[in-house]
Amino acid sequence: MSCQAVGIPGEGAIWVSSLTGGGMSGRPYTFVIGMNEPDWRVSPKQDPVLLDEERARISPELVGSASKVELVHKRRLERLGEVRGSCVLSYSAYDLAERREVYPAYELLQVFRLQTGQAEADFEELREHLGGLMGYTPSYGRSSLDEADAWMKHLVTAEGQIREGRSFLHRSYDHLNKGAQALEARQACADVTEYDGMVDTSVHGMEFRSDGTGKAFSASRLELYARCPMQFYYQEVLRLRVKEVPEFDRTRWLDAMQRGSLLHAVFEKYYAPWAAGSGEAEVSHDREFLTRITEEVLEEYTRKVPAPSPHVREKEAAAIRRDVDLFYRQEVSRSTSRPVFLELQLHSEEEPFRLELSEELVVPLRGYVDRVDLVGPHQYRIVDYKTGKPAKYKEQEYFAGGTQLQHALYALAVEQWLRRSGADSQAEVVEAAYYFPTEKGLGEEMVRLQNRKEELAELMGSLLASMESGVFPPTREPNLCGYCNYFEVCGKQAVWMKDKGGERLKRLQEVYSHA
Repeated sequence: MSCQAVGIPGEGAIWVSSLTGGGMSGRPYTFVIGMNEPDWRVSPKQDPVLLDEERARISPELVGSASKVELVHKRRLERLGEVRGSCVLSYSAYDLAERREVYPAYELLQVFRLQTGQAEADFEELREHLGGLMGYTPSYGRSSLDEADAWMKHLVTAEGQIREGRSFLHRSYDHLNKGAQALEARQACADVTEYDGMVDTSVHGMEFRSDGTGKAFSASRLELYARCPMQFYYQEVLRLRVKEVPEFDRTRWLDAMQRGSLLHAVFEKYYAPWAAGSGEAEVSHDREFLTRITEEVLEEYTRKVPAPSPHVREKEAAAIRRDVDLFYRQEVSRSTSRPVFLELQLHSEEEPFRLELSEELVVPLRGYVDRVDLVGPHQYRIVDYKTGKPAKYKEQEYFAGGTQLQHALYALAVEQWLRRSGADSQAEVVEAAYYFPTEKGLGEEMVRLQNRKEELAELMGSLLASMESGVFPPTREPNLCGYCNYFEVCGKQAVWMKDKGGERLKRLQEVYSHA
């Protein structure tokens, strides 16, 4: 007959209770467990609100900590004395966490003395009387008590030696077996396999198509694929997201994204009076106007994002004012261009912008362009504000292996948008600039001439073909993994991938070849 443990008395079940509530059920069998000295001991802790010395001064009737201990001991003994029938007392002789021997409580020794009539018996005699320790160990030669007992039989010998139980574990749990196969394939196979991010498109259809009917992209998402296809797969295909946990930082007011948005708002508001998309009015720079806008936006963000302290807010606000001052000095020095569009939205709310790279290749695009400048008759430059550092934008890396596509994609998209919208039927975007108008960016501007449209079409054709065929390997730059949210999933997979090849990687390698 099997028994179950319950919290209230019930027929045919073991009743589990604390010592203070047990011993009165009238049942024929009672088991008292946990009579080891550390758990049974009652420490004389004083009341921190009213100490024993203060209690004694107030009234001798107030119970002190020592009296409380005596009262607990008295009630315990009274409760044990009320037990009738057969009673079994036990204690835990070994602390698994601390890995040390534990001694029985003094009360257990007293019961032993009364039971045996040995008034002078000590703890050593009690241990000898109890015999060998009973423990939860493999039960060889009989049925297992539970799943853990069954596993112990397979993983530990009768002599206590741990077996190499991996094969048994893998036979029992297929998902662990598949995980071990994947790890071995990632480390040992020279060719790429499904364990390296090669998705079977016959089973898992891809949304990425080169005819303009598939999934819409932003430039940053396309750059992400070139930087790390596997991260793209986790983020954009499986849509796995790291759980955001708000953290309060008493030394910081705005995070990087909020600070960037604030500066974008200031720059946009400053040029709004002149960037109407038409007209030939020259920009008349106004320092007082820019200062007023800056303070208004700072106040707006102060209301939206409360600062941890006035000091922190003012410190960051002063840095922002210095960035705006650098921006003003940079803009005053310009004399050959005029902003005509700000925060230009390429797509509509209903559908993406269809960017035609060639007669055969159309990319559905969603995106905003920070600024479009007129630099000559029907000639334009697009400007993308960056609030970080310009280190990764190098002169000799036009496409940077597909990781810098924004300038080329948005330049061509703006050119086609201007023509299709009727804003300028002869429009030509001749330049794209990454602009760093902050102290961190040193006011630098990285200009890319837009004269490699055929190469852009080739690169994008290879990139989309690679996506469409289900190729999502890890990055070719393992040093990037330390900053990735999915590092715990991938581990060292990027390192193992470096020397692998195969026909399926051909189109992705073509992407990387475009410097």
